This record gives sequence, C-alpha cells and structure tokens, in this order.
Amino acid sequence: MANSVYPKKILLVEDHPATRMGLISFITSEWPESKIHEFDRGDKAVKHYSEIEPDLVLTDYQMPGMNGLEFSRQILRIDKNAKIILFTFYDTFPIAANFLHAGGRGFVAKDGNVEIIVEAINSVLSGHYYFHSNHEIELTKILNEGLSKNIPALNFTTRELQVALKISKGLTTRDIAGLLGISPRTVETHRQNLLEKTNAKNTAELIEYIL
Repeated sequence: MANSVYPKKILLVEDHPATRMGLISFITSEWPESKIHEFDRGDKAVKHYSEIEPDLVLTDYQMPGMNGLEFSRQILRIDKNAKIILFTFYDTFPIAANFLHAGGRGFVAKDGNVEIIVEAINSVLSGHYYFHSNHEIELTKILNEGLSKNIPALNFTTRELQVALKISKGLTTRDIAGLLGISPRTVETHRQNLLEKTNAKNTAELIEYIL
C-alpha cells in the first residue's frame, strides 16, 4: 500500500497487550522506520508526551486510570496541535462528538479491519479529519456547522459518558452504581441530565441516541 506520509514517531496507548502488539506489527509493516512509543495507560503517556514529541497519537478509549477522551484532552492542553486518532470498540455518537470537540482528528471504530488505521494515519497527518464510524454523517455535519456550536452531545461530562455507555448496554441503575462506585441516586441524576441534554423522552430514546 502506497503511503503519502511517513510518521517518524507514533505514540500508541492501548491497555490490551495482544491488540497493542498487533497494531505495532501492522503499523511497522507499513512504515518500517517509524518509532512507536507504546504505553498501556494514558496517565503514563501524558508524562512522556513532551519528551517524545510524536507526529501522531493513537489511543484506545476504555483504559485503566483515564479513558481515551480524557487522555486526549490532557494531551491537547500540552500541545494544541497534537494529531490524535481514537481507535475504539465504542462507536457511539457522544464519545465521537466529544472527542472531535476536544480537538481529536480521527475517530476509528474497531471492526477487525486494521488497514483502516493506515488510511486514518495518512489522512490525519495530511491535515484532514478521518472518520470510520456509523456516525460519520453526524460527525461531518458537526465539522461543517462549526465545532463551537452548542450541540448537546458535546456537553457530556466524563461521568455522564460512563453512565451513558452502561445504560446503552441495558444495565440497571443498581448495576451501574456498583460498577462506577457511586450511589443509585447519583446514577439517576446523571440519567436525567442525559435525557435533558439529548431531548430524549425516555431511556429507550436515550439508548437510540447514544448508539
């Protein structure tokens, strides 16, 4: 596959060793001379970002310590020009929209097609946005209308995103409370905030919005 760009340094953040090794193997097969700095946690990667000065950051979403969205926000506070691609199983509009609003450049849903990563890297390093998602139309609309527009999904807090993902999996309030270490009442407060922000009339509509 011909590549229009050649990343010298890539910062890869992925907590699953097998997935991380697979990505490293595939990326280095495309760019043999690229140096990949790998981390299994976002907080570790943040500490070393400035000394590495990568051309591109590739991060998972669900990780211990901090998720990929919060990690991206911290990196962009350090370097507002950082080029970040979020590579995740969580192909949900709120996560993608929040990531885009934070300054992310590429959102790639994990679907087994690792070749998409090469397309994403080429596109982002060439100065473009890249979406491989069921929400590509909505994300493109956000770009066209302007990232500063007050779109409800862009106002989700980190905790609201966590609750939203659990709700989308059909978990009960008590289950969500136990998993997140918060009270059932707090979960219901977040649920109500999510309903208001998405203009959903009930949980079923909220799940439809999230997915």
